[in-house]
Amino acid sequence: MSCARIGYEVIDLTDDHYNMVKAIAANIKRSNRKFEYEDLVQYGMIGLLESAKRYNRLLGVKFTTFAFPRIRGAILDHIKSHEEMILSPDGNVDMVNDDDTMEEKLSNDQLRDRFRTHLLRLPRRERELLLSDFGDRQKVYHRHGIKRSWASRIKLETIKLLKNRMAE
Repeated sequence: MSCARIGYEVIDLTDDHYNMVKAIAANIKRSNRKFEYEDLVQYGMIGLLESAKRYNRLLGVKFTTFAFPRIRGAILDHIKSHEEMILSPDGNVDMVNDDDTMEEKLSNDQLRDRFRTHLLRLPRRERELLLSDFGDRQKVYHRHGIKRSWASRIKLETIKLLKNRMAE
C-alpha cells in the first residue's frame, strides 16, 4: 500500500466520522459546561485522526468500535489536564478547577475524605475491581477467580453502594 493511499484512507475516515466526534463532544458537553463545545470537538478530532492513522481493517473490527474510546479519551484527557474530578454527595462526578473559591475547595476536600473513607470500608475484592485500571483488571479477575462479566456486575453494584453511602 502506498503512502498516498494510506493518506487518503485517513482523510476518508476522518471525513466520514466527523459527526461521531460531534455527538461524543455534545454528550460530554452536557455533563461539563466549563468547556466550549467547539474545543471539545477539536480534541475529539485529534482522537479521530490518531484512530484513523492506527486503524487496521484486517483485524476485523469496525472503525467506529475502534475509534469511539480513543475520541472520547482524547476529549476527557483534555478536560482532565485542566481540572480534577471529584465525587459529589449525590454520586455524580463533578469537576473542580483552580478558579474555585476556598469554600468550594474545602468542601471538595471533605467530599474526597468521605469518599476515601467509604472506599476503604469496601471488601477487598470490590475495592480492587473499582480501582484497577484496564491493564490490571485481568490480574484482579484471576486473583479473585471471577470472569469479566461477573466483575462488571460487581463493579456496578459497588458504584451504586458508594453512591448511596455518599448520599447519606
